[in-house]
Amino acid sequence: MEEITSESGVPILEQVQHAKEEVEMIGKLLNTTPLTGRNATKAEVLKRIASVALVHIAANVRTECGEITLAPNPGRTYKIPIEDGYILKMSDVQAVGLRARLVVLSSSCKDPGEFHAAGVIRMAQAFLAIGARSVLVSLLRLDDKATMQLMRSFYQQLAHGKTASVALHKAMKSLGVSPQFGGFHLH
Repeated sequence: MEEITSESGVPILEQVQHAKEEVEMIGKLLNTTPLTGRNATKAEVLKRIASVALVHIAANVRTECGEITLAPNPGRTYKIPIEDGYILKMSDVQAVGLRARLVVLSSSCKDPGEFHAAGVIRMAQAFLAIGARSVLVSLLRLDDKATMQLMRSFYQQLAHGKTASVALHKAMKSLGVSPQFGGFHLH
């Protein structure tokens, strides 16, 4: 994220706190190697997204318009990355196809006031429209520790063969989050 700067060289996006730790923890639970840091480029995500059964995205998300910020292409010939080189749009995913049975959006907004529930729901609907069978999004602003605990419990349940809905229910129960509270939605 430090490579995405203004013309004066000031970073315009903050790194999502604990995102790398989160996806590495999930990678260990599922015995897979996640894309992190500079390796999580738009080109690499699009290359892989068409062939995997599960997509977990822990990134800055522009919830109002359904765009996901990824790492800029390291081979670019220009100093300041252009948005098309690092912003993943639903139209990009639609163009390559999506085979995932489950998409998990573990997003972050720099300021809780920036959070747009309607935008998150539109993103979930967009992933469903382009082929995902299920999409898990949060409508709660959880702190990093709670998010890590929830994701750990959720993926442990998945790794033990539970369905996404059962895994989510058990994970929420383990954190003491009531399903009636309406904080998480599995579509």
